[in-house]
Amino acid sequence: MLNYKTTTRFDKDVKKLIKQGKPIKKLQIAMELLMNEEELGIEYQLHPLEPKNQIPKRWDIHIGGRNSDWIVVFYYYDRTIIFERTGSHSDIFR
Repeated sequence: MLNYKTTTRFDKDVKKLIKQGKPIKKLQIAMELLMNEEELGIEYQLHPLEPKNQIPKRWDIHIGGRNSDWIVVFYYYDRTIIFERTGSHSDIFR
């Protein structure tokens, strides 16, 4: 099992999602899968962010299915997963 940390920005993003009425349980399930190093289903669409050679390599997954606009951005550092951002593409990549 990996340790985890969240950034201040991630925590603010979660508070915003709670106010919007998003099903936070789906986010918790995805985070637990990542921390337990379990296989993610195809619906999460795990993929690296560009540029793919950046250090540390940043990843994102989709929460809520293949066509969902809700994503989580994270990276690995040692045996720790750092959850950096969560929200829609437009919220994160402005």
